[in-house]
Amino acid sequence: MDDRFEFPHDVRQFVLPQRRRGVNSFSPSAAAENAQRMTLWELAWREALGNLKVSVADARRRYIDRHPREPYRASKCWRVVGPRYPERPERETVELCLKVFGRVVPGVFGPGVDKITFSGQPQAVYEALKAMRSQVATMTHKDQNIISQAIWATAYRRKLMTKLNKHWDYDAESDLLIPKS
Repeated sequence: MDDRFEFPHDVRQFVLPQRRRGVNSFSPSAAAENAQRMTLWELAWREALGNLKVSVADARRRYIDRHPREPYRASKCWRVVGPRYPERPERETVELCLKVFGRVVPGVFGPGVDKITFSGQPQAVYEALKAMRSQVATMTHKDQNIISQAIWATAYRRKLMTKLNKHWDYDAESDLLIPKS
């Protein structure tokens, strides 16, 4: 028997091994330092990918497996608009968006289109979320496509143009958040 997990390639690409430094080496300050070594793009990309992962799982549970969450609540990147039908969720109208740090990423479905709506198409909602996740998973900041630029810009506005800015400076050359001294 093997002494470690083996993951398929589509899972392995998201695994980031972290070696232990000591018995109880975790501390909030070490986690904050580690998070700040990632560029703003990497932070936003991970957030978007995580939100889509949760949304795909929630959509599968509600529309494919027919086990809606009770009490009802919206997922990270989709929500039911209009009446809810717990016994017949295929009758629901669902609105999709892409979110990063709690904000809707603008213009990812076309110029000026932040959200799309599916009416009575639960399988299409699930497949659209899977397609969004696979596309975001293959993006890099160097792609410079509209979606990757919008993800970065939303993260930039959320992290730097709000009250979160009181503890961090932004280094444009390295795309890093740096603690204020």
